[in-house]
Amino acid sequence: MELVKNLDFITIQPENTVKKQQLKHIAEGMQSAVLASQGKIKSRSAKSFLNEL
Repeated sequence: MELVKNLDFITIQPENTVKKQQLKHIAEGMQSAVLASQGKIKSRSAKSFLNEL
């Protein structure tokens, strides 16, 4: 970790900021899943998603 801290081009975010961002992304994903199950937004198949990777 000390090596990473000494590199100028890397910034380390406080842990609480990272957790907040992760929770925000999870909440957005869950909201999208709910909307897709209600038919309010269009979803795509898992095969389509994996082909994009």
